[in-house]
Amino acid sequence: MGQPNLRKYMERRTPSSFKIQITSMVDMFVILLVFLLKTYSTSPVNITPKDGLRLPESSSPTDPIDVVKLVVSTDGVFVEDKKVMALE
Repeated sequence: MGQPNLRKYMERRTPSSFKIQITSMVDMFVILLVFLLKTYSTSPVNITPKDGLRLPESSSPTDPIDVVKLVVSTDGVFVEDKKVMALE
């Protein structure tokens, strides 16, 4: 008895024109992709120079090894980003 009513309902209804809007999802994935590419580092060692420090050019084919960071600049001597001696 319930089956004929369902069939009549399905025949009378209009076809829907529902379309999936994925524009905002694509935008979100593009933003994530750009963020991940910007934060991706190919070198395992991250060197951030101090103010007034000019690093030399390097063309070494091998990756550097992470060791104790010693920086000698015009302001002083730094070990692991801590000032251990001031220079005049």
